[in-house]
Amino acid sequence: MPPRNSFRRRSITVGTSKPIAAAISTDHAVLISEREDAARWSAVEDELGTLLAGVAAANLGRRHRIGLAALQIYSISRQLVRRKENADLLPHVDNMRRANLFGRRRPAAPDPKAPAPVSPPVIPPVKT
Repeated sequence: MPPRNSFRRRSITVGTSKPIAAAISTDHAVLISEREDAARWSAVEDELGTLLAGVAAANLGRRHRIGLAALQIYSISRQLVRRKENADLLPHVDNMRRANLFGRRRPAAPDPKAPAPVSPPVIPPVKT
């Protein structure tokens, strides 16, 4: 959007010159109205951006609380399953252990199909 003073000068030119108004298929009043609408919608756009940022921050907090609860459930379950009276939790703890996304992982096995690196040939210097 052009600066306000620049736009005002140009839109006045449209209002005073019929050939220019005919060339751009509009008149001064329509241009002023469009400029005001653009300013209003820019404010709406800014507010929606702020709203979106707030929603994203709230969701991040929710995901954090859910993750914390999941880690606490796993930790408490591991402690409880040590007692015989809580043996019914053992399958659940096993499932959580298998699905653990944050714990230890096995090292990746080397790819047997990968070729060994080839060193470039050594070219002796030429004597002149």
